[in-house]
Amino acid sequence: LQDFTMLEYYAAYWNYIDNMNFTEKLLQQAIEQCTGSLQVPHGAGEIDFSGSWPRRPMADLIQQYSSIDISANTDVDQLRGALSKAKIEFDGAEKMGRGALIDELYKRTVRPRISQPTFVTSHPVDLSPLARRNDDDPHISDRFQLVIHGWEVINAYSELVDPIDQRVRLEVQAQLNADGDDEAMMMDEDYL
Repeated sequence: LQDFTMLEYYAAYWNYIDNMNFTEKLLQQAIEQCTGSLQVPHGAGEIDFSGSWPRRPMADLIQQYSSIDISANTDVDQLRGALSKAKIEFDGAEKMGRGALIDELYKRTVRPRISQPTFVTSHPVDLSPLARRNDDDPHISDRFQLVIHGWEVINAYSELVDPIDQRVRLEVQAQLNADGDDEAMMMDEDYL
């Protein structure tokens, strides 16, 4: 959340991969200079910040830990059906849009199981209304989160700079918000 941001940075002409590479090096250098090591003790077990950190698509992680293929459940009703079949329930799920359902599924089934530094990539577009679409797969965004011991340490993405795509996404978000999805954004004409 922006309220808790301790460091925010931007770089012209970088994409999210450049940002991941920089972030990994920045944190490794800072951690080693502060602690003298890239192996850091933690109450839940040692954290190893050395080497290249895994980069795992969100859909793959969700399927691994919940057996739900979010790519095959392309609309909210299909996803609700898959959640019901898997006996996974959330409070307020009937009001959530597909993006909010995916986010809740991820937070409950995946994030608690990630202990070592891991970049979670390729978030669905309906979960990422401000992030640029991926050139190879328009259903996912150029976005990543760094997760360590179940904690989202970093959230970053390539900026969406297409005003037509942004308008469509904000209209969808505004409708979801009007239908009761508290996580969905409201329309912001000034931003557009």
